[in-house]
Order: sequence, then structure tokens, then C-alpha cells
Amino acid sequence: MLKIILNATLLEQTLTGIGQYQWNVIEQLSLAKNVKNKVVLNKKFINSSKGKELINLVKKNNGDTEIIEAPSSKNMYRLYSLLGRYLEDGFIYHDLSFNSALGKKAKAKVVTFHDAFFLDRKLWTEQKGIAALNAKYILPWSARNADHLLVQTHVVKELLVSGLALDSNRITVIPMGNPREGIKNIDRKTRKNNLIIQGKRIDKPFVLCVGAGHKRKRTVDLIQASAQVNTDHLLVITGKEVLNEPGVAAAVEGKKNIIILGYVSDQDLIQLYENAEALFFPSEEEGFGFPIIEALSYELPVFASELPVFKEVGGEFVSYFQIGNINEIKVNIERALSKRPEAYYDTEKLEKWLKQFTWENYGENLIDLYHRLSN
Repeated sequence: MLKIILNATLLEQTLTGIGQYQWNVIEQLSLAKNVKNKVVLNKKFINSSKGKELINLVKKNNGDTEIIEAPSSKNMYRLYSLLGRYLEDGFIYHDLSFNSALGKKAKAKVVTFHDAFFLDRKLWTEQKGIAALNAKYILPWSARNADHLLVQTHVVKELLVSGLALDSNRITVIPMGNPREGIKNIDRKTRKNNLIIQGKRIDKPFVLCVGAGHKRKRTVDLIQASAQVNTDHLLVITGKEVLNEPGVAAAVEGKKNIIILGYVSDQDLIQLYENAEALFFPSEEEGFGFPIIEALSYELPVFASELPVFKEVGGEFVSYFQIGNINEIKVNIERALSKRPEAYYDTEKLEKWLKQFTWENYGENLIDLYHRLSN
């Protein structure tokens, strides 16, 4: 029997991309046969409605699952993780977000790296305090200290190998799954132009930006490009901390066609994917690009910056533009507002492409990795 400890202390009530990853890995392992699971969660999440939902789900799937309570404070649960507090003899220890652990009690130490941003030396000077310490020292140490690293793209693997001189055999690539698996066959001729989400009315054709809130997202580029488009439209932006992204608050001031929604529920996000004209993803750096495969599941036209990682995830099904090129983004917004969405995709080819992004596949490949490490 495999014995696994999953450290998912970053989980919180509002699920970000990393949160969705942690949730789905825990769920998949709870469905696996001949696996003993222990899951480390922070106390605040355990007591939240989302935490109770997850615990009920995994207990239903596997009644032997054990929940280990970590402190609510991010600094404290990270410290406990790094010091090896959750390692146990005979168990494979898997931290689902960047942190390895001191000590040799575990059968193997696995760490998921969602990106390689910390290799950018600008972060070492731009960030302060614990964030700078994390980028310069803790994350490189975590990558070197782990017995095995798990990443979601070959781009991130290559960055870690070259940036830290790691053995490529110590890194396994497993693409993330997509909770909206398969083509949804949305009839875009009947899409609504009168949604109300978070009390805000979306009553015109709109383009969508999902997951804003960080400098690397370059949301300001999209706002500036939208302002230059003559066709009447709305730009709808979601993200946990949209207005905290540098430049966004000033860029949206006085612009009536910009709708900031902040964090949206899963049901609201589905409505947005079903009724948008296109998804725009102008980031200058990402580790995967979760909204791309979500949007493609709805056959929603996707326009993204020409990052290698986006090309790995989106392939030929995404239209790419030069990072920071406002005019290119503007032209693509106009294209999205004027072209029939039905003309964008070969549905059969798209469906075949999306089959590589399933949580079932992820779980099977992860179990195979655990067996290799256990042996």
C-alpha cells in the first residue's frame, strides 16, 4: 500500500489556480485504491465552508483519510513545513506548492513547482523581507533538497534544469487537469448580452480577462488596447486582487466599459465563459495558463501573449500576440468582436487536444510516480 502525506496548507476559502490544483490532487488521491492518505490543511481552511466541503468529499471517497491541522498563519505553516514537522517514516511526503522539508524521515520528498518566477534575479531586489528571502534562498533550496520535483509544463522543467543545474531525471512533467473536461458545445448564437454578476450588469458584447491581480499579468495593456477599440464593447476583468495590480486602478478610472468583478464563483465564471466573445491573456510570465484550457472547453476564442508556456498549453488553438504590443491586442479585440466564433476551431481536433488535460490522467500519472519513488 502506498502511504502519502499531501501538504496543501495554501488552500483557502477562495480557490486560486494553485488552490484548484491542490483540491483536485487531493480528490484524485482519495479515489485511488490501496493508498493511505494524510492531508495537511491550515486551521482556517479546515473551519471554512470550502474546507468542510473538501474534507467531507475525501472522507466519503476514502474513510481512512487523515486530516492534519496546521496553523492558520501562512508564515507559521510554511515554517513548520520547511522544518519537516509533517514528515513521517514510511510515507512519501508531497508538498503541493513549492516547499521542501528538512529531515530524512520520509520515504521520498516530492515538491510541486507551479512556475520558476523565483529564478528572475529582478525579484531579489524588487521584493522585500520574506518575499525576497523566499525567491533568493528558500525556493532554490527547496528545489535542490527535494528528491523529486513535479511541474506542469516542459517549459518550467527546462527553466529549473538550466537555472539550478538540476538533473532532468529528478523532474517529472504532468499537465494539470481541467475541471471542465470535454467540449461544452455552447451555441454562441444564443449567448446572453444581459448578465448580472456581483450586482454588475454586463449588457453588451464583452471580452474577458481571468485571474488578474499581479504585475506579471500586464492587465493594463489590455485596458489600454480596449480604450482604442471603436466597436462598442465591455472588458470584464476577474481576479482576487485586480485593483492591487500596479497601474490598474489608474487605468480604469473614468472608463465606463471596464467591469471589475474581483474573485468570482465557479458558476459565475461558467456564465462568463459561455457568453464572452473571447478570452484575453496578456501576461509576460506564467507557469501554466489554466484559463486557456478552461476557455477552450467552451470553444471560446483565446488570444494570449506569445509565451512558450502558453504555446505548450494552447497549441494551434490560441491566437498569439507580442507581449506588451498594445496595437496587436487592439486589433485582436476588434477581430474577436467581429468574427463568428464558430469559425475558429475544428472541434474534433480541439477535443483531442484537450484530452491530455484531465485530472483522471493526472492522478494516474501521479500514482505511477509515487510507485517509482517508493521502489
